[in-house]
Amino acid sequence: MYKWVVMLFLIIGGTGAWFIANSIIPTYESTGTMMINDGTNNNEMSQIISQTTGFGTNATLINEVQILGSRKFASDVAGKLIKQEPGDINEFPVLWVEEEDGEVYKASQDLVATRIRNNLTVEQTQKESNVVELSFQSESPDEAAKVVNLAMEVYVENSTEQNREATEKTAQFLEKQKKEIQEKLAKSEQRLEEYMDSTGIVKMDQQASEYGSRPS
Repeated sequence: MYKWVVMLFLIIGGTGAWFIANSIIPTYESTGTMMINDGTNNNEMSQIISQTTGFGTNATLINEVQILGSRKFASDVAGKLIKQEPGDINEFPVLWVEEEDGEVYKASQDLVATRIRNNLTVEQTQKESNVVELSFQSESPDEAAKVVNLAMEVYVENSTEQNREATEKTAQFLEKQKKEIQEKLAKSEQRLEEYMDSTGIVKMDQQASEYGSRPS
């Protein structure tokens, strides 16, 4: 009797385990690392750019981690992923919406950005390190790897663009300063000439020069 009870429980348990194993969707995670300049080694030019334009060529690590986790950053990654159209709903489920009736259509950029932001993790690898780790979880291993690679690519592109804008603004600022200094110098020279004319210093110098040039 007990033997059949044990067998019954084993069958029920095995069936339940099989059902659970087949109903759980596997999740894949991809990770990537980046080193971020936190501004501790700013050179003189970087300081000039930051002070004169308001653009920082380097930023604190905390700020950069916040940027990587921001809605705007996720939207930038989503936009780039949508443009590439990498695959169908099985390969890139983040890009698609499936209705209960089985209808499948492309998700909006806002929805894709929300999904990316919810599944993208950004962490500092060590307390005193400038290296951050990006991780993304997905039902598709291709999607997990793709999103992490795109996130790092977008961050580098955005940082490069920011540095370019800062350099251009610094050049414009320095050119403006140069013109202002030249104008001030010209006005100072004009005032000096006017002062010398008013005091007769120029005339005395001219007379002395004429006197010294007369033949003996």
